[in-house]
Amino acid sequence: MLSNSSRPHARRGRPALARAACVTAIVALLLSPFGYPGMALAGPTGGQVVAGSGTIQRPSADTTLIQQQSQSLSIDWTGFDVAGHELVKFQQPSSSSAVLNRVFNELPSQIYGRIQANGQVFIMNPNGVVFGPGARV
Repeated sequence: MLSNSSRPHARRGRPALARAACVTAIVALLLSPFGYPGMALAGPTGGQVVAGSGTIQRPSADTTLIQQQSQSLSIDWTGFDVAGHELVKFQQPSSSSAVLNRVFNELPSQIYGRIQANGQVFIMNPNGVVFGPGARV
């Protein structure tokens, strides 16, 4: 039977492995959009009108336009992110119009760019909504 003192190298690998895993996690975080908000976020994705009347268009690579025809509108999204150079514009019938944006994604929504509307805009993401320092809403 060997004692722990006769196996000095037996435990040496565990701390090194833990350090390597920690470094890998930190690098992954720094390379993710959370650690580097300058990464392309691709704007809102997978939008589908589920209640009310409206259309979703991408007139350019950095602009998403939602034209709301009804007083209230509900849209389900697979992702709702806005990069610093992007604009999401809601054209609504009146200042009392409202749009509910429900996000079904495992990540929080990241808003670093602009959201414009002449009515009320709600973003519902159970994982949260992060507004970056350059966000304009």
